[in-house]
Parts: sequence; C-alpha cells; structure tokens
Amino acid sequence: MSIGTILYISDKTIPVDPVTCALKNAGYEVVSADSSLEGVALLFLMRSIVAVVLHDQLGERSGVDLARTLRSIRPDVAIVLHSHNQIDNLPSPVDASVNVSQPFDMVTSTVRRLLAATPPVMSATIPVRGVWLRERLHCWRLEHRRIPRKRFQTIFSAAVDAGISAERRLSRKELTTSADERAWGSRRRGKGMTPASDQMVFVLDDDAGVRAAIQGLLKSVGLRSESFETAREFLASNRTDQPSCLVLDVRLPGINGLDFQKELVDAGIHLPIIFITGHGDIPMTVKAMKSGAVEFLTKPFRDQDLLDAIHQALDRDQTRIQRQSGLVKLRSHYGRLTMREREVMDMVVSGMLNKQIASDLGTSEITVKVHRAHVMRKMQAESLAELVRMAAKLELPPYKKKA
Repeated sequence: MSIGTILYISDKTIPVDPVTCALKNAGYEVVSADSSLEGVALLFLMRSIVAVVLHDQLGERSGVDLARTLRSIRPDVAIVLHSHNQIDNLPSPVDASVNVSQPFDMVTSTVRRLLAATPPVMSATIPVRGVWLRERLHCWRLEHRRIPRKRFQTIFSAAVDAGISAERRLSRKELTTSADERAWGSRRRGKGMTPASDQMVFVLDDDAGVRAAIQGLLKSVGLRSESFETAREFLASNRTDQPSCLVLDVRLPGINGLDFQKELVDAGIHLPIIFITGHGDIPMTVKAMKSGAVEFLTKPFRDQDLLDAIHQALDRDQTRIQRQSGLVKLRSHYGRLTMREREVMDMVVSGMLNKQIASDLGTSEITVKVHRAHVMRKMQAESLAELVRMAAKLELPPYKKKA
C-alpha cells in the first residue's frame, strides 16, 4: 500500500524519469506535472499529496517562486528543491534542497526525513470552496496566457479526476465536496459530457510491461482501462456503448496494427485509435492518420503526450455517440409522421411556399398549414431552419415534383 503521494513538478522531457522511479521504489505514489500550472491544480485538489519535489527552473518561472505559491496553498506539505546549483541558505518556502549531481536516492531519503520530522495529515475532503478554487485557477491562467484555454481545461479536468482517484485509493472513502464544488464540476464538464469513470481505454500491445505501464498511467488520472495481448482477445471481449478509444501497437503477433485498423472499420467497430510503435516511419504515420488515427506516437513518448491523445480520442468518440443518439431520436420522430406529413415536410424544406404545396397536393392552403404545424410539433423543430438541418441529418432525398 502507498505511504503517501509525492507531487513531482518537472518540465524536462525524459522517457523514464529516475527521480520518479526512486520515489516509487520507496513505496510512494507519484503524480507528475510538466508545468507550474498543472502542479498548482494538482496540489489544490489532491489532499493525499504529502510532499512536493520540483526543479529549480520551470520554463520562465523559478522553482523558489513556485514554491512560495505552493506553500500558500498547502502550508503542511514538505517542499524539496531539485537544484542545479549548491544552495547554502535555503529560501523560506523550501524545506530542503538536493543537487542534481547527487544520487537520485538522495531525493527519496530527504523526503522521508522531512516527513518523519512532521508526519502529514491526509484528508479525504477538499478544504476549498469550488467558486474560490475556480477564480484562483483562472487568475493563475491569466499569468500564463501562452497556455491555450483547451489545454488549461484538460489540465483542470485531469487534476480533478486524479484527485478523486488518489483519495479513494488512499483513504478508502468517498471524496466529499461542497455544493459549490459539485456545481462547478458540472459546469466544468459541460452539458452532456461523460465522467472519466464512465469512459474506457483499451490497450492492445504484446509487451506486458508496456501494457502495465500505460494502465498505471491511466489509473493515476482516474481513467478505466482494459488490456489485451492479441487482436483475437480484443475482438472476443465485450464492449459497452460508452466513450472509448484504443491504444494500439503497430506490430502485433500475426497481424499488422494498420491492417487491424482496417478490419475494425470493416467490422463496423468505430473506435478512435492512438498508435504506438518503437519503429515508426513517415509513410507509416501518414497511412495511419489518413485512415483516421488520432495520434501516432513513437516510443519512448512523454506520458502527457499519450494522455492528451487519449483525451482527444475520448472526446471524439463521445461526440460520435452523442451524434448517433441524436440521429436515433430524430429517426424516431420522423417515423411518427404520416405519409402526407412527410410529403409536406419534403416540400417545406425544399423552400416551397404553402400556396405552392397546396397546388401540388391538390388541397387547400389551410390544410397545408395544419400538416406543417403537425410536422413541426412531431419533429420538435422550433424553426424552419432547424427543420432543414434535421432533414439534412436524416439525408432525405430532395423533393421532385410528380409528373
């Protein structure tokens, strides 16, 4: 069982970070942030964090400056600066400093020493009000205008999901939130958005180590996953109608990943795919992207790159499911129309006036108005423009005047 969560903030692109490995080997759970903004969001929302290890320089922001902000958020956490320079006099927000030239286990021993001196208190309750949290994060984003809004929302969403996931694992209790926080969470996800717990990521790779690493990463941000060694195992599995995506290795036993992508499409399985490979080339990448792949990542890749691709794929699949659901509902409405009402609808969306429709049907203009009102009501269309869009979605053939 984990003995606490360590927040590691570093903007260095390293496939396997030795500091993270050393902390995990010591029994700590590690959550990583590749920017100061992401680190602040995670510290806000993850009460299980007992210590922070951060680099002395994060882009244009100094580690000491960030440490002051982190200290104002959580005075109880231990802060260790992983520095390139020898620091004789520690600045006030920093509890200890470890030089990068020292063994990586020194970071672990320093964290353990600090926590032994002041045992942390891990709470399963977020002690901040949702509205206040939103405003603080918004202000923080204004200081980092170079970060796109969509990226900021992704970070905040991942922070919430990771916080809830880690708290439940460490405390074995449900995370409690205030009414403000629940209201802010529903606004953050947006109308019709699916919670991370209702999404699924399938991992198909013949390397057990890769499967375990990816599933561990997904679990750390609150995403559910299932892994498979072969394509046959994946096809034999039961897949529910929920937002999903597939992380697929290009080289699989008995079949090429690109060929398997085509087989899925032919079988009517429309899953967004993120390809991963250790031997990628430009023609292979182009072929995968032309076939509809979301991303093509070459090993080793950054965890955040994979997570960004997965979130993009899940959003795409959710949009597809919502579109299909809307189309099913639309067809149901259309099925309630009588034959004459369908004729009137075809004529209306083609741009004909009531007088013209009455002449073609050999009926009165008043009768046409009644049929038109029935069409609008049954189709639940609030305007002619909306009715035209519905006809386009239903792919109704254009009206042709009978000879």
